[in-house]
Amino acid sequence: MSFSYTAKARKEHDLRVESDLEQIATRLLADFPGQIEALVLVGSFGRGEGTVVIRDGEVWPVHDYDIVIVGKDDLPREKVGWARLELAKTLGIPQVDLFPYRRGQLSAFGPSLLALDLKTASHVFHGDASVLDAIRPIDPTKIPIEEGRRLPPTTPRR
Repeated sequence: MSFSYTAKARKEHDLRVESDLEQIATRLLADFPGQIEALVLVGSFGRGEGTVVIRDGEVWPVHDYDIVIVGKDDLPREKVGWARLELAKTLGIPQVDLFPYRRGQLSAFGPSLLALDLKTASHVFHGDASVLDAIRPIDPTKIPIEEGRRLPPTTPRR
């Protein structure tokens, strides 16, 4: 294990996150057979800044997992919605956010926080890591100031 998902970089924390990611990948690959090119962890866990707590001797993620699904085609929104709800319940965490995109859509990303996060601070945990090469290089100074005023793109609006 060369990537650490949490700020404290403890093996037992990373093992929990890896186990969760394996379950997420298994579920999504079963739900969308032959349609997924890559699964990319973004947000705090994708940057290696995730937070966990220990409850009754067990490791629990404090926040959600933010996952970009790079599909070969558009994935059915309703099916993606059900998968995210069921995954959160199965894993016992508040939320699993799933953001489906096609590889071709990645190359169309303009300067944004999501594009910057994907390109420079994410972790491909299943599939072809080269899908991220489709995202053009991003100059952070070109990201519109409005991006900083909004909720991060991986944070659900409540």
